[in-house]
Amino acid sequence: MRNARPAGSDELWLAGLLAVDGLAALLFAGRPAAMVRG
Repeated sequence: MRNARPAGSDELWLAGLLAVDGLAALLFAGRPAAMVRG
């Protein structure tokens, strides 16, 4: 199925993962005390 993908789909997929990871990092870093203390 990988052969059916366009040439740049992998780069877009990686970019999406980086964006999601970055947003998650900002959310967790924005309120670390709340996440730890619950």
